[in-house]
Amino acid sequence: MHGPDNEHPRPGGPDGVRNATFAEKQLPSAPQGERAPLQEAAFGAETQALAAQWRIFARFATGVAVLTAPVFFLVLYRAFGWSALGALVVATFAVFAFRGL
Repeated sequence: MHGPDNEHPRPGGPDGVRNATFAEKQLPSAPQGERAPLQEAAFGAETQALAAQWRIFARFATGVAVLTAPVFFLVLYRAFGWSALGALVVATFAVFAFRGL
């Protein structure tokens, strides 16, 4: 049992030194006091450029979805004889589905 001053056991061995976890053992080692070099930082110039390109692509995809929605509405309404409300709901849903929202 533990004494009143020591409610919880110390981590590690009897000397109180904690053993490294599996994940810590997998990290590259560095000299004492220096940080281990990690792979390329996630905020490099290439990453920022790619993120900007994806934003442009997302805007373009939204534009395509919005521009094709009226055509889809008219196909549902006139060609298939749906009610205006039903065609509007499905066309709106199609825009969200096309965008992946």
